[in-house]
Amino acid sequence: MRPTGKNFCRQEMNSKHYEKKCDSLEPSSKHLEHEKEKLESKLDDMESRSMKVNLLFYGIPEQEFEECTARVKSVCKDTLQMPEAETYLIEHSQRVGRKGAKPRPILVTYHYFSEREKVRLKSYEKSDELKTAVYGTGIQLPKAIREARKSLYVTMDTARKAGKNVRLAGKNLYIDGKLHKPEGTEN
Repeated sequence: MRPTGKNFCRQEMNSKHYEKKCDSLEPSSKHLEHEKEKLESKLDDMESRSMKVNLLFYGIPEQEFEECTARVKSVCKDTLQMPEAETYLIEHSQRVGRKGAKPRPILVTYHYFSEREKVRLKSYEKSDELKTAVYGTGIQLPKAIREARKSLYVTMDTARKAGKNVRLAGKNLYIDGKLHKPEGTEN
């Protein structure tokens, strides 16, 4: 069947009608994408805040039926030379991740942020002793932030080797105090 003049005009009008509808949906779609990004950012922030008092201990050998809190306090006392850590209030400690060839990290939730910070800062001071004992510590970060940082590590290492001041804050990398924008990003 060949289109007649009326059918052709009707199809053209329908086409223009749908085109207008699509054009009106575009700003709405952009607005929803912006709102989604804002919500993701808020979620990352809330997750980060809930993990604020957590510290991860790496490399501590696993034992069957172990008491993680006692193991961590022992590392703090012996390796970090912090006898006062015996009195720090730990709300919860447990191994995290899947069992494998390497020991799983121990996630420790301190009651007080100040106590967590004392241990974390002391671990920087005693980094040689920790490396000798094959231990390590680190803060717990949400998955979104860990993933975003992965692409920044090469740039960070290169800048550090060039003698620049490098700092990570959340998902952002600062080199000599200026926000580094990876190639291919806007803003």
